[in-house]
Amino acid sequence: IHNVRNATAALAVSDLIGVSVVEAAGEISRFRGTERRFEVRGEVQHVTFIDDYAHHPTEIIATLSAARMRFPNRNIWAVWQPHTYSRTRTLLTEFAGAFRDADHVLVTDVYAARESAPENGFSAEQVVQAISNENNSSSDVHYVPGILDARNHLLKTTQPGDVVIVLSAGDANQIIDQSMLFLRKQNQSLCLRALQDIFGDRVQENVPLARFTAARIGGPADVLLEVNSADELAQAAALLWKSGVSFIILGGGSNILVSDSGIRGVVVLNKAKKVMF
Repeated sequence: IHNVRNATAALAVSDLIGVSVVEAAGEISRFRGTERRFEVRGEVQHVTFIDDYAHHPTEIIATLSAARMRFPNRNIWAVWQPHTYSRTRTLLTEFAGAFRDADHVLVTDVYAARESAPENGFSAEQVVQAISNENNSSSDVHYVPGILDARNHLLKTTQPGDVVIVLSAGDANQIIDQSMLFLRKQNQSLCLRALQDIFGDRVQENVPLARFTAARIGGPADVLLEVNSADELAQAAALLWKSGVSFIILGGGSNILVSDSGIRGVVVLNKAKKVMF
């Protein structure tokens, strides 16, 4: 919603200073958004991950409302890391009512920032209880102490089609990095087994690429797959694409330089000959 309002304001100002609406709209269409403001980080195994800096009730409401508008028929997970004890305690009632557009809510420990934990023992567990009470205990609300706990909970319970939004002005956006990395590795492992079933020993792991390049340099590929025909190339590419595993296709090895750190994902070594269209 804020982006719509901001874009409308930008169009109005552009018109006032003599820039055509068509030209201004074209520039706005190329704007990729602000980092950590409803930033779609990616999709792995059909789970979408979004990073947002929201740490105030009105920001959380706006972000989740935008998510519900964009994904009306999908399960939305709100992973919230409360920011500072003083703000969380002062605005507890407002925070408790901010998650109505989420189907599932995970609350981590409070990110203390400049503060120390209060002596009276105020904690995120009390926040979870407040959110549950506000929603008549019908919402799926859980306390997950740390980043690893939140990641593990998401990995066990999210389903294809779910949307995960991490709301944090602290370090909880690491949950996205860790979750996506785990799912990508899981994807790659499943894809590797499928490739081995089809191509057998032509699928190898951790293969140095130097001998496949004219420059004779290059670190290892996570996986090297050799294909010998256009049909095999199409079959491999379709499987990799469907699995969401990153891959590149390597031909004769000329005009390419490979870093000593190698290539993550799958390198498809194309040895197909006499391909005709």
